[in-house]
Amino acid sequence: MRFTALIGGALAAALALSTAACDGSDDGGAPPAARATTRATTNGIDKLDVTAILDRARTATLAASSVHMSGAMPMDGGSMQIDVSFAGKATSQGTITQGEQKFEFIRLDDAIYVKGNEAFLSDAAGGAAVSLLKDKYIKTSSKSKDFKDVEPLTDVTGMVGDIMTPTGTPTKGEITTVSGRRALELRDGGDSMYVALDGEPRVLRVKSDGDAILDLDRYGDPVQVTAPPAGQIVNIG
Repeated sequence: MRFTALIGGALAAALALSTAACDGSDDGGAPPAARATTRATTNGIDKLDVTAILDRARTATLAASSVHMSGAMPMDGGSMQIDVSFAGKATSQGTITQGEQKFEFIRLDDAIYVKGNEAFLSDAAGGAAVSLLKDKYIKTSSKSKDFKDVEPLTDVTGMVGDIMTPTGTPTKGEITTVSGRRALELRDGGDSMYVALDGEPRVLRVKSDGDAILDLDRYGDPVQVTAPPAGQIVNIG
């Protein structure tokens, strides 16, 4: 159950994209603190083995028409924040922020647009990048080799697949509450995943050893993703 490397790789890839473009042209994420009051009925996943729970949770999570993911992870002595909304397999928008640096992305099918703020662009390629790319979106393709580390972050299938991939042998943990909902904890070394016990068995939270945490919520809420205005786009292919 990993996402630290995924997000760190996405930030590095976005920095590289900015350099190439310049050269060529719900609850704050607090961990669950209280065990839920035991009820007589659940959706049944607590009776299954871990492999079956992961299979059902993956299917239910990916079956949602939309999902919002947000959280934070330690990085380079500070914290990195992620906020992404998915509306289907290859439609998404989000931001990644680290200190004063921030980049935004929009994905529509194979087209991906990335925009960095001044601090991000300056770190990527200095003042030339700021002059050329300020308030601009770099347009690239999901098939671009320069974008391979960012692409999974824009695709709900890749993102869910990554965070649900065990790094060891997961085991069942406690029944707790996450954002007011009952959830079953699955433990994988120092990492934990929390799966809803009521309704669809969707993933509600992933917590990684080292204080990284990612919440999944707003399942099925309307999400509108549109391309940036043509005048704000720098196309690098």
